[in-house]
Amino acid sequence: MTTNVLFDGKMQELIAKVQELEEVTTAFKAFVQPSFDFADFHTHFDPVTDTAKEVHDLYHELLHLGRPHEH
Repeated sequence: MTTNVLFDGKMQELIAKVQELEEVTTAFKAFVQPSFDFADFHTHFDPVTDTAKEVHDLYHELLHLGRPHEH
């Protein structure tokens, strides 16, 4: 935790979004097996790319805020 409530909130959002990315990536990995249905590829893949973009956007928001001093 820092003394910057806004930064801490964004960091918590980032941590939660990374957890979500792990979950959708795990689901995608389970989907891609030798017999997977090619027609359903984007149904399973798009959540990975969408969530990864959200993680990236949160990272840039944190960069913009600057890293405050820890306490």
